Amino acid sequence: MSLDGVLISDICRLLSEEQPVSFSLLVCGPHGCGKTSTLRAVCEGAVAYGMAVAHGVPALQEECASAADSGFITGSLYVVDYNMLRSLDEPESLSSSTYVPGTVVVIDDVGAICRLLRMQGVLYRFEVFLRRLLSSQRCALLTSAVDVAHVPQWLLELKAPITYNIPELTSSAVRRCVCTLPDADAYLSYVDGIGDSVLASCLHTRRDLILYLCFARFKGKTTHPADSDSVQFGGQLRLPARHKQQTHGKLFGLEGVAERMDALVQHFIKRGGPAVGGLLSSMASTTGILLHGPPGSGKTALVMRYRSLYPERYFSVDCASLFSKYVGESEQRLRDAFVQARSQGPSVLFLDGVEVIGSSRGALATNGISEGVDVSRRMLATLLCELDGVTDGGRVLVIAATTTPHKLDAALLRQGRFETVLYVPPLSYDASREMAHDFFSRFSDADMREDEVQCLAERVAVRAVGSTAASLQALLRVILEKQLELLEGEGGGDGNDPPLPTASMVSAALEGRNQLKPVQYAFVSL
Repeated sequence: MSLDGVLISDICRLLSEEQPVSFSLLVCGPHGCGKTSTLRAVCEGAVAYGMAVAHGVPALQEECASAADSGFITGSLYVVDYNMLRSLDEPESLSSSTYVPGTVVVIDDVGAICRLLRMQGVLYRFEVFLRRLLSSQRCALLTSAVDVAHVPQWLLELKAPITYNIPELTSSAVRRCVCTLPDADAYLSYVDGIGDSVLASCLHTRRDLILYLCFARFKGKTTHPADSDSVQFGGQLRLPARHKQQTHGKLFGLEGVAERMDALVQHFIKRGGPAVGGLLSSMASTTGILLHGPPGSGKTALVMRYRSLYPERYFSVDCASLFSKYVGESEQRLRDAFVQARSQGPSVLFLDGVEVIGSSRGALATNGISEGVDVSRRMLATLLCELDGVTDGGRVLVIAATTTPHKLDAALLRQGRFETVLYVPPLSYDASREMAHDFFSRFSDADMREDEVQCLAERVAVRAVGSTAASLQALLRVILEKQLELLEGEGGGDGNDPPLPTASMVSAALEGRNQLKPVQYAFVSL
């Protein structure tokens, strides 16, 4: 039986249960899999079962016990959209009236509806509406979402839904889907030329299939795409997005920190969360990692390596970009980041500049800016709640970076939150020499002048001890630019790698760079 048929059958059965209770049905599946089409098919098929179908909000009635105690209930489906809910005028009291037994409300994409209503400041009307519906006898809510994580928490607590998952396309489903299309014979030729099993392995949702067939017919070709990203819809046909693997340079002097992080992250990803059952349950991976160190020391670069290692499980947030001028939107952006990370768990969520949202409450109380204090306090409270939720769900490893650890609220560093604190130090002599040697060895004649390369690297390393990798990188960039300018002035710039710079040029660059100084950082140990 098709999914819409199963839903209609279950609705009829649940409405006729001996116990007059309400219930909630949730259709889940990825974007484009056919959730909206399934709900539409339910409404169309319900007529054959004797149900009435209407577009609009159902009417209230005064409480009537006799109607609820009757036997078989013929359901009435009400399709409610965003515009209806936006103008909804619900009485605030839940005890005055209820909905008629057999009322079934159909709402597509409940998560998006809630976000839109929150932006309009009328979400409370929607909550009152659903609370009254699900407290009425023999009434039901039928809605859709990507998964349970995209359903508002208050709705899950109100009534745990019965979930129906729409599976990815199979070879037989591909052919059935094509046969339902207008002019199906023309589209079947593309399927026959490629094979429905091949299409099912490349395209995962009904939307992917429809877009591919339209594109193939438009181009008159039958070459199947390499993956599900080969067909995208953005208002126009376009080339598939290429997910380039980001490669990051060597982290000079940070091997120990990187090794420790890799052990924690790999254990977390492989075990599927912070803890596992049985004997290893007491040897949980860390719940959070805090990187601290002077600006430019390589904190962000350390974490960015995981974007290429786990492209589908890595999420990054610039904490400064979370703030909004609208009340409540800043906190919601932070919550959305955690929701997105949980949906792909086990995953890694990177909070860059966490001091922006995690400042100490004592410091906030003394800065005298009331509006900013309120937002910062709400952001801190939201962050603490989400971190506690992460440890409870065990699906997200949060990594944060800061240059001012002394400004963080002490609650963030407690066990179960950012319990692993790692210091990212500035350059040592060996690290700066290795970094400089790597730079000078890239010049065209470096292989034949290895002694000079060593000499230049040591000269730079002596001056770079205690500075950050970012400042040394800026110095090396200046040396390269001066060497290129010199070659162009002599008419020798042919586009190839330039020769090794002279010792005098490197010394001049060192003298002119005031930034290449030891950094002052007083928080080596926390």
